[in-house]
Amino acid sequence: MNKNNYLSRFSPLFWKTAFNEIKNLKSIVMISILTSLRIIVSLFFIPITDNNRIYFTFVFVVLIGFLYGPISGIVSGIIADLISFILFPTGPFFIGYMISSALSGFIFGLFLYKTRITILKILFSKFIINIFINAFLGSLWWIILVKNFSYDFFIFIFVPKLFKNIILLPIEIIIIYLLFNFIIPIVRDDNMMYFGKEEKMKLF
Repeated sequence: MNKNNYLSRFSPLFWKTAFNEIKNLKSIVMISILTSLRIIVSLFFIPITDNNRIYFTFVFVVLIGFLYGPISGIVSGIIADLISFILFPTGPFFIGYMISSALSGFIFGLFLYKTRITILKILFSKFIINIFINAFLGSLWWIILVKNFSYDFFIFIFVPKLFKNIILLPIEIIIIYLLFNFIIPIVRDDNMMYFGKEEKMKLF
């Protein structure tokens, strides 16, 4: 794909192309495989506190968003959350976590699908996910679950989550950067050419 194949986020063609991914058999198969891997990897985590854990599922979320777009990211996020709850329940079902799962896939797809991949796009997408979705919404869902709506309790939950996500941000960005430098040459063909053969990933 050359520069003429890049799609503006404001273009109807961008959203039509992204929507068509979930109707394409090859895309459905690959999204299913990546979603399955995401569910399996979610079983393994590093515990920090009772409600703070380090997961590595973002690798599969970013791949789905990059390869198949924001609509596929939403669908994969919803399916992953539902299947995880059915097969490996850890508590009552809560739609807030499904929303967070869907939003993460949407954000990665919005920033990384059908576009030139740059370090800043990786940074901005992961920053939004870590700070807004993981830290802020994660804290909001928790206080709703335990039905404690005091400001002090929200700050008590939010600050450790924020600190954890800030610390993890540069590490996760480096992992995504290395992943893209590995995966892009593999998927380089008429449908997935995100920059020229001789080009390196640029800052912006």
